[in-house]
Amino acid sequence: MSTFWNRPTCRLFQRDTIFDDLSYGAAEAAVVLELILRFVTLGSVVTSLIAIVVALRAHNRQLGAQVFLNYSDRIHSLRRSFLTETYLSGEALASRALADEERRLVHEAFYLIFEFHALRHYGYVGTSVWRIWEPDIQRLLTSPTFGREWSIMKATFQPHPHFVAWVSHIQQRGATFDQHRPE
Repeated sequence: MSTFWNRPTCRLFQRDTIFDDLSYGAAEAAVVLELILRFVTLGSVVTSLIAIVVALRAHNRQLGAQVFLNYSDRIHSLRRSFLTETYLSGEALASRALADEERRLVHEAFYLIFEFHALRHYGYVGTSVWRIWEPDIQRLLTSPTFGREWSIMKATFQPHPHFVAWVSHIQQRGATFDQHRPE
């Protein structure tokens, strides 16, 4: 009784190969050629993977640079709008009331810091970019003017408890950013 698998027309599962008809030397050369082709294929795959990793890393660095430049432009325009004494430390400033325009600019600065912190928190801003701005952010957040306005702005940021905790920590303890980085 003949089954499907025993039929001579079904050569799919039979063990013979293209090397059966070749002499021993020719079959050996064909095996070496096949091994060379496999190694070349493997080399191509490895090279492609390395190229993808390098491209992704370059893209990530470029994205970080783009974020840095965009936020730098926003910070520069905000700084040009501020009076110098608004964001510098000093006991005389602690008691001075802010004008409406100054208050708006301080609130805008809080939102800018929040956005940058959120980008850092979610991994869109790398450590190298974050470290460029962290001393300036710390100085700004610990100034008397920003300390006073934080008590007003804190309620606005309650839906973002990580940011509230981070700013409160910096203002209460004057901690360095190295001790309490956004994660």
